[in-house]
Parts: sequence; structure tokens; C-alpha cells
Amino acid sequence: MKRNWKRALVAALVAAGAATSVGGGQIAVAGTCPSRTTTTPFTAWGDSNAYFVVPGATFEGSHGWSFGGSISVVADQEPWRINGSGHGKSLNLPAYTTAMAPNMCIASNEDSLRLFYKDPGVGGATLQVKVEAWNTSSTGRSINTYAIGSNGSGWKLSPRIELPNKRDAAGEQMVTITITPINTAATWRVDDVMLDPWIAR
Repeated sequence: MKRNWKRALVAALVAAGAATSVGGGQIAVAGTCPSRTTTTPFTAWGDSNAYFVVPGATFEGSHGWSFGGSISVVADQEPWRINGSGHGKSLNLPAYTTAMAPNMCIASNEDSLRLFYKDPGVGGATLQVKVEAWNTSSTGRSINTYAIGSNGSGWKLSPRIELPNKRDAAGEQMVTITITPINTAATWRVDDVMLDPWIAR
């Protein structure tokens, strides 16, 4: 009886640890997603939708992103400064490094993201944006991967990148965003990752 009790306790602890470690150690329990502060930052590109900043994704001050490899925050900024004229930083990503955003709760009507990237202008270089979604009421994950190919150097705005759908009965899910330069030794920069809070019209 004592041995069975110990096994049950170990199993419970392992399960609890798994519930809190999904996506880099943060609690992965979807609840009521927070209210959003939005702007319309991309009207100059013909996109009048409202967006909000992904947590820490202006890379000004403390940002909460996790890095794999020699990633750094540098004194460079997308030139349109959509989130403030005083901003002056971006994320510097050498080839095959990985930047992961903090886990975030996504509501039923939030479906896509955009970001600024500085193209290295190196043939074959690719910036991979992977979005993983999950919830605590079902198993497995849904993943969308988007590849941005190098096509001339300089700061550019990405297309709309669709979020995967792994929503629970309440229409919510947890999402993490991972950005990785792949395919060739080239360094990219990323700034102002923004998410659209309304499903595409």
C-alpha cells in the first residue's frame, strides 16, 4: 500500500511539472486573456487592422524572450518607429540561433501576426517564424511555420502570418512564437512583433 501511494505521489508531481513546463517553464493554462491596447501601425502598407505588441517584442528594456545562441539586443531600429519615436533597439539573430517569445494567452478572435525584419541580402538565407499552439483540455500541439526568404537587404515588413488553431471550448489557447534564421550563415534583425486582435475580415 505504501509503495502504491508513493507511485501515485510521484505520478502527480510529474503531471504537475508537465503542466507548468510547457513552452519554456511558464504556466501553460489558458484563462481569460488580458485586454489589449491596440494601434493601427501598418496603414502605410495598406493594412488598416488594429494590432497589439507581443509581450516584450519591441525589445526596449526587459523583454522576457528566451534565447538559444549568441542573440543580442542591439542599437538598431525599424525606421518607421511604429511603437514610438524614442525606440532604438532590435533583436540581432545570427544564423541558427533561436529567439522564443514568452507564452501568451490567445483569444478566439486573434488570428495572425506581423513583424519587421532586417533582411541580410544573402542568397538562400531564410528567417523561419514558427508558432505553436496548445491548450490544457486536449493533447498535442498545432504548429504553423512560415519562411521569409532573403530578397535584398534592409528593413521590411512581413506578410500576415497565420496563427495555428488549438483553441479550447472557451475559444482560447496558449501560443509561443519562435524565430530562427536558417539555411545559410547570415544575420537577421527583428523588431516590433505585432498581433492582430481580430480575425481577418
